[in-house]
Amino acid sequence: MRPLKKIQKIIHKIANSSITGSHKATNLPSEKNNYIDQVSEEEINIFIEKMLVDYFKIPQNKIQYDSLFIEDLGLNKDDHELIIVNLQRYFSCMIPEELHKIARTINITAPLVKKCIETDQLSAARNKKGK
Repeated sequence: MRPLKKIQKIIHKIANSSITGSHKATNLPSEKNNYIDQVSEEEINIFIEKMLVDYFKIPQNKIQYDSLFIEDLGLNKDDHELIIVNLQRYFSCMIPEELHKIARTINITAPLVKKCIETDQLSAARNKKGK
């Protein structure tokens, strides 16, 4: 299976599943566009955690929200970039490239994604109002 197809399949699986364990079960919606403006940082945390478990095959008990993606979880730079790209795709937001290096843990990445979602929505509203 081509890598992009595999990632899309995993994203679909993550979006339609729930996570259990140390976190309460939460379903991420399949209709993401109606949902994006209401997404919480915790739901972004869960999405990242599920991606780490389902795609990168990292044991859930090894994942802490302050674990460094590369240093602690053993991901490489391409894996890290893949996480960023998939977050942008799923949550329909643009994370500026200069912030990619900052997004090194779940604790840092989730608020960053949330802020980018809010910024993109504000820009879209201003552009819509200006037309």
